[in-house]
Amino acid sequence: MVQNLASFIVQRLAHPDPASNFEIFLVADKEQVSTPEFIGRLARACGKSPRLFGVSPRLLGWLLGAIGQQDAYDSLIGSLELDVSKAMSTGWRPEVSLDEGLRLALSAQDA
Repeated sequence: MVQNLASFIVQRLAHPDPASNFEIFLVADKEQVSTPEFIGRLARACGKSPRLFGVSPRLLGWLLGAIGQQDAYDSLIGSLELDVSKAMSTGWRPEVSLDEGLRLALSAQDA
């Protein structure tokens, strides 16, 4: 969430480390969840029930191939987890949970 990114930037500015100038840090929420889990949490934050259904990976691969979207298969089936240990080693900790960040994002959208 943007709050966690902002808190990391503030932490780095407040505690500069000349040895790590110009280094790249991966910053993410503490919780890393699967796509179905994320959709479920987003739906609950909206006060809705998630409408997910299972499709076998093999069938999904075939369907995507049939419509010329084979590259989308890895995005949908694969897992993307960021190693945020380098950012955490600076003493930074995400301030906002995934669920709270989703609620904040949705309330900002309604405003």
